[in-house]
Amino acid sequence: MDSRLIRDFKHYTVTEEQKRHLIPIAFHLKNDQSEKEYLGVVAEQLQVAEPLLVKKNVQGWSEVDYPKLTVLLLAMVKELEDRVLILENNGKRRK
Repeated sequence: MDSRLIRDFKHYTVTEEQKRHLIPIAFHLKNDQSEKEYLGVVAEQLQVAEPLLVKKNVQGWSEVDYPKLTVLLLAMVKELEDRVLILENNGKRRK
């Protein structure tokens, strides 16, 4: 997003509850005769943790907004990166 269009921004952090509800799955669609396997997350589970990532389609089904999901995943990666740096720095101090 262009920074000139943004107001009142804050850093997005991921809660432990959000992590617990973000469960990757492999699945087949009930009405798909091709037996194609898909990857994703269950929209209703994700909605409990982060309603901004789930929307209703025109038929009323819940859908994950996968482009927005990348923001949550990026926040999780950054948090892990911070944890690794802390652990690495603690290991250097002990030597």
